[in-house]
This record gives sequence, C-alpha cells and structure tokens, in this order.
Amino acid sequence: MLRMHRDAVSLASDTMLHALPPQVILLLQTNVTARVELENRLADLTDAQLGMLEQLFPRHVIEYMLSHKHGYNSRNLTHLANHHDDVIVLFTDVVGFTSMSKEVEPSEVGWAVLGLGCWVRDG
Repeated sequence: MLRMHRDAVSLASDTMLHALPPQVILLLQTNVTARVELENRLADLTDAQLGMLEQLFPRHVIEYMLSHKHGYNSRNLTHLANHHDDVIVLFTDVVGFTSMSKEVEPSEVGWAVLGLGCWVRDG
C-alpha cells in the first residue's frame, strides 16, 4: 500500500544532557495518507454532489462520512454534534405545501418555511 508522508528537517542541539553530539539533524516524518485520501475523495465528488451534501450537512460531517469507506463503525456519533442554544425543530403537515412548492421558486418556498417557523416561535 502506498503511504504518503510530510517531512520536516531541522537542526537540534542537546544543551541539557550533553548525550548527543553538539548538533543533530532532526527528521520528523508524519504519515498523512489518511488526510490525502480524504481530500482525493472530496475532489472526486462532482460539484453538484458536493453542493447537495453541503446543503444538508456541515463540512465536518461530510468529511467524516467520506473518511469511513465501509460505513459507520461506531454507533456513538455524538462527537459530530454541535451545540446550538436556540433551535426550533418543527414537524408538520401543511396542506397544499407540496403542490405550492412545485409552482414557485425555491427561495419563495424557503421564505414560506421561515415565516411558518417565526409564526410558531412567536405564537
């Protein structure tokens, strides 16, 4: 399997213990394979697919989904959640909504939903 690394080289000196020669070359190699593979999977999505996902999910959730190729290995996904102080979740059946939404522009549908949410909130 091909592995990708990021390398950093710097000069180091051991002034405390004097156990090393006066100057040492420090080579730090970091495995970045998983991050590169994730970025490649993001790049493979078409603009339309990525746009649709970005409308539904925050970016960190999309990255999580793409980083787990074989499905979700854990049922505990609480680390993906964010905290929001003011949230309204409204489940409702609005008579005529589906037929209306087919006839008007998407932005008008959005404003109608927003107005309904404000109406429910302000009661």
